[in-house]
Amino acid sequence: MRFDILEIILWPKDARFSPRRLCFERGRVNIITGISGSGKSALIPVLDYCLASTGCRIPVGPIRNACAWYGVLIQTQDRQRETQDQQLLLARQDPGSNKGGHSSMFLLQGDRVDVPESTPRQNASRDKVARFLDNLVGLGDVPSNPQDSIENRSSFRDLIGFCFQPQYLIDNPRVIFYRTDTQEHTKRLIHAFPFALGAENVRVLEARWRLEEVKSQIRSKNLELTRRQRVIGAFGGEVDRWLAEARERGLLDPGVLLQQIPEKIDQLRRVVGETLAGLDLSAAQTERLSRYRAELEKRETELAMELEEDRRRLKRLDGLREASLRDGQAIEAQQSRLHVAGYLRDRSQKRSRKGSPVCPLCGGAFHDSHDTLNQLCDTLAALEEESRRLPVTRLPAYLKHHQETGRRVDELNEQLKGIRRELVVLDGQSNLRDGSRFTLAELNRFLGRLEEALVSYDGALGNDELDEEIGRLRDEQRLLEGMIYGANQRKENALENVARLTEELVSKLSVEYKDSTVKLVISDLMLNILHDDREDPLWAIGSGANWVGYHVALLLGLHLFFSKQNTPVPGFIVFDQPSQLNYPRNLAKQDRAEELIEKRSAFSGDVSIEALQKIYSAFSQVVGESSCPQIIVLDHAIQSVWGHVSDSVWHVADWGPGQEKLVPDDWLSAL
Repeated sequence: MRFDILEIILWPKDARFSPRRLCFERGRVNIITGISGSGKSALIPVLDYCLASTGCRIPVGPIRNACAWYGVLIQTQDRQRETQDQQLLLARQDPGSNKGGHSSMFLLQGDRVDVPESTPRQNASRDKVARFLDNLVGLGDVPSNPQDSIENRSSFRDLIGFCFQPQYLIDNPRVIFYRTDTQEHTKRLIHAFPFALGAENVRVLEARWRLEEVKSQIRSKNLELTRRQRVIGAFGGEVDRWLAEARERGLLDPGVLLQQIPEKIDQLRRVVGETLAGLDLSAAQTERLSRYRAELEKRETELAMELEEDRRRLKRLDGLREASLRDGQAIEAQQSRLHVAGYLRDRSQKRSRKGSPVCPLCGGAFHDSHDTLNQLCDTLAALEEESRRLPVTRLPAYLKHHQETGRRVDELNEQLKGIRRELVVLDGQSNLRDGSRFTLAELNRFLGRLEEALVSYDGALGNDELDEEIGRLRDEQRLLEGMIYGANQRKENALENVARLTEELVSKLSVEYKDSTVKLVISDLMLNILHDDREDPLWAIGSGANWVGYHVALLLGLHLFFSKQNTPVPGFIVFDQPSQLNYPRNLAKQDRAEELIEKRSAFSGDVSIEALQKIYSAFSQVVGESSCPQIIVLDHAIQSVWGHVSDSVWHVADWGPGQEKLVPDDWLSAL
């Protein structure tokens, strides 16, 4: 979005003086030149402080001693929201001895804002201004993950990482973006990067949060489904025990024998639904229970005998199978060894060089008659023919019989287990001589336990509804994943466009590998250069001039992309001393004014000036684009360096020898 710096304002502690106002122009390269110690590098911390940073990084010294408040006047416009230009004044009180920064701020918004002459008075807090800026760029409505604190969501402050290139950063080979030299801010910028590229919006960010919630709900409901299935399975395994207890207590006729689980459960429901009045607790009921137990024991004996017989039959069938396998293997071995009759006949026809017969076995002279050999070959051929007629595989009828017997063994075993479980219940709980088991209180307790078990069972039913809910959540999951996949594709396309813009700028700078492909890796916040069939990160490419060139090209390429796509990133960027690697070092020293003037004039003839001029040409090219970002440059270099692009330059101030600096001298004199 358009976010142009119109003014930077300093209000003095001494009310006799007017505020210091530095005016900038939109859509141009705004340059402040000056010698070391003039206050150029303090402007980035001042801007950062006024834009609601959590701490104050304005250097201690003259500026902190003389200033009471710091402010910035901004012109904003969001084409995506089709909002009109409006001005915004943000001011913040000097923190004094508070290293964490002062929370007192001043916020003024309107079509046109007048900068007050007197020191502002607090009408907002840092947190309020931070939330205001979040809403301004469209991040105020982003939902927070319930598992994270609200401070962990993306914010306007994260986007500031694209806007500043301080002196210590612009030639740094391992860190490219502002304040990402700390792990906390690195993670936050990585998280905010897709939003900055326009690949994601509030809907996608909400989809990412919602996707995690949907996955959690699916896991929870799957666990609930598993729990219900376990309850149903457990109750099904206990049905026979409940029925046995009901018979023991006279609640169920012992003569009623049920086979299917649903029938048994329905019978238990009827037991619970009946009243205790009129229950037969007489000796006749006890007699019926005894007869029922005898029937169970008889049936147990019959099933055990049938099972034992079938097991013996299955064992014999297993023995037959093993014998058949052995016989088949023997026949196969015999058949493989008998294919020699034809071989011997062929060998017996061979002759030696002298024409005499040759032995088919040893190859020596053969003096015997061929009749004996022919008889042997005939015998072997007959054996071969007989062996071929022998079966070597099991018959399908045997296999079917084996499977049927095995299945019957399993069925009989399950029936026997069920009867024995019921007998165990009767043995453990049935004491026909103990009348306390048949008291009304005991029956009520039994019915209560049974009713509770049935309620749990009934609650576990209805899995169809739970399955439908899981299906609905899975449909939503696929929809959300599709939305996120689309955002990831837009991110990759955006990175390709940023790389293309960066490559175009690199090709015009004095750097190595200027014709190579570059790739921005978000996960590392690093620019990689692809050359000579290899991919190297920026820190692996030597020379400070390369580092400065790639920093400038990448940040300009990003802001060109941001401005064309109207992403929420503030549309300005500040470069602090891009000339530091090419500018003569002795000019940074505080020599006499006459010598500094002479050296600065001589700088125009330095051979390293060409590389710096190309950087300023890149600045001029970028601001010449439509919807261009605003560029602010703080530098030593004088007009002889950037004069060739003066049409796109606004020279804000020159704080050279003998000239005014950021903090006026009369402010300092009054301290």
